This record gives sequence, structure tokens and C-alpha cells, in this order.
Amino acid sequence: MKREISVDLHGRVALVTGGGRSIGESLSLALGRNGAAVAVNYVSGERAARATVDAIRAAGGTAEAFKADVADPAQVAAMFASITTELGPVDILVNNAGIYPVTPRPSITIEEWDRVFAVNVRGSFLCVQQAAPHMIEQSWGRIINFGSVVYHLGLEVYVHYVASKGAIVGMTRALAKDLGPHQITVNTISPGGILTDTELEGYPDQEARSVFFAGVQALPGRLVGDDVTGALLYLVSDSAAYVSGQTFLVDGGWVMH
Repeated sequence: MKREISVDLHGRVALVTGGGRSIGESLSLALGRNGAAVAVNYVSGERAARATVDAIRAAGGTAEAFKADVADPAQVAAMFASITTELGPVDILVNNAGIYPVTPRPSITIEEWDRVFAVNVRGSFLCVQQAAPHMIEQSWGRIINFGSVVYHLGLEVYVHYVASKGAIVGMTRALAKDLGPHQITVNTISPGGILTDTELEGYPDQEARSVFFAGVQALPGRLVGDDVTGALLYLVSDSAAYVSGQTFLVDGGWVMH
């Protein structure tokens, strides 16, 4: 039985982009359990986002769902304005929203390439731009960007996705330097092969997937969304006040560096 890190986040407002399903759901629930008021962002999965909000509320927490395409500057600005009105300004930003079409390089169109970067990279940057002024004003903030193990591995069917996650790591390092003087930390969590509903849709043969991961991970077994929450809660805690610009791989020991 896993024991979750306990962090006192009462009085903090957290935004989790793509927070209604898959890993985002686990992140939202963990922040809510530890006292944060959670803004659960979604773009298409309204039912899942509202179910996550209901689960946080049922456990005694505070949460609201907010629809916005993070790649759209106007929608991001409107979302942050709504969050500030309903919950308060964002103290903890979790840039989890992302897309990863499985497309061989010769078949990647310019439109698909641009959309992957728009959601995965521009979306994260737009949210930082909105969150940073409040964090700077209060001299406290936590920004957690989501990378992926694929950046460290280089997988051929994800050229645009791999490139976008490399950009996330670089952006994290630059933002850590930029925002560090204001006591704002910026880090990346890079998950490995996490078993999610999204993966189940794309890879129905989970028996073969389990055999594959058993062969590449140092630690056997399939990771699930809850396995990522420990790293998140550590990074938003006061214990990580001087941890910034880092990439945390949560992948069962698949990549070591």
C-alpha cells in the first residue's frame, strides 16, 4: 500500500491543466487532499473534469472546473480571470495538458507538428505568463511542467512529441533562472509508461505492454497516475524551496542519468 506525502496546502490555489483525466486526475485529487483549492482545467472532457471536482469536494476539499484550450491566449487569459474570481489567484501551476499523436515521421503534417507544439509548449508558456505576476508579487510560487521519458529515449514514432518535451525541459531551466529571484521554483516531472485511460484507448493489448515495461524498467510493474503524485507534492512543499530547474523522472528506473 502506497503512503502519500502529506503537505499542508491550505490557502493555496492550484491549477492543473488537463486535470480531469489520466495523470491530471491523480494530480488534482492529490492537491485537493492536501488542502489546495484546485482549478481543474479541461478542453473536451467536461464530464471527467466535473467528476474530479466532485471527488475533491466529496473529500472535503474545494475545486472548480474551467474550460479552456491552453494553446489559445484569449482562452487562457479568460480562464485565469475566472479562477481568480472563483478561487483566488494561482499559487501552484501544474502544466500537465498535452497531446501525443502516434505518427511516423513521413506522415507528420505541418498542421499536426504545430498543434503538438501549440498545446505542449505554447500552452505551458501562456499559463506561466498568466500565473507569474501574482507569484512575483507574493514572492512565492511553484510551477511544475510535465515532460516525458520519451525525450530521454528518443522514440521514432513521436518525433514532434519528443521535440516538444525537449522544449519543455529547456523552458523549465530558463524559467527557473528567470523566476528564481522571486522565490518561485520551476521544475519538470517526466513520467514513464503510466497506465491511464488514454493509453488504454491507444494500446488495447496491455498484456504485451506489461511484458515490454517489465523488460525495460529497473522496478517491475506498471506505474499508474498515483505514482506521480509523490514527486508533485514534494516539489510544491517547503522542503523543495531550493529545488529548481530540475527534471524528475518517474519511470520505474527506465532511464537513469
